[in-house]
Amino acid sequence: MIDNYPSPANFFLDLAPLTKHTESQKRGERDVKKILLIVAFFLIITDLAFSKDLILRTDDLGNTIVVKYNKKSSHVVIPEDTTVIEEKAFYGHDVLKRIFIPASVTEIGDGAFYFCLELEEIVVSKDNPNYSSRDGVLFDKQGKTLIAYPGRQELSSLLNSRRSDFN
Repeated sequence: MIDNYPSPANFFLDLAPLTKHTESQKRGERDVKKILLIVAFFLIITDLAFSKDLILRTDDLGNTIVVKYNKKSSHVVIPEDTTVIEEKAFYGHDVLKRIFIPASVTEIGDGAFYFCLELEEIVVSKDNPNYSSRDGVLFDKQGKTLIAYPGRQELSSLLNSRRSDFN
C-alpha cells in the first residue's frame, strides 16, 4: 500500500478531522444562512410588490398580446410593442382607473373593458392607426364608432357631445 493514501477501511475515519467544525465556523454558517434567508424574503416581497399587471403572450408572428390584467395597479400602460388586447382582457376589474393604449395596438377584442366599473379614462396614443380617445372614451380612429365607455364616466358627457361628431 502507498504510504500517502489511507486504506479503504480508514478512509472515512481520515475525513473526520475535515468535517469537524469549530464554534466560530458554525456561527459563520448560521450567519450565512440568515443572510440568504433575508435575501430570499426580500426577493419574494419585491416580486409580489412589483409583479406585472399584465399577462402577455407572443404569437407565432412575434406579436405581443395582452391576455389578462392581474388587478395590481389602478393605472396601466400597455407596453409599446403590444399589438393586440384580447377579448375580455380587463373584464370586471374594479381596481383599474386609467389605461394608456400605445400606437402599436391594432386590435382590441370584444368586451376588453366590460364591467370595469372604476375605469375613469382610456387614453390612446395619437399615433395609433386604428383607435382614438376623446374625453377618456375609446373610439375607432375616425371617432365615429364607440368601442369602450369607462364605467366611471358620466354618461351625460357622451350624450352632451355634439351630434355632428358622430355623423
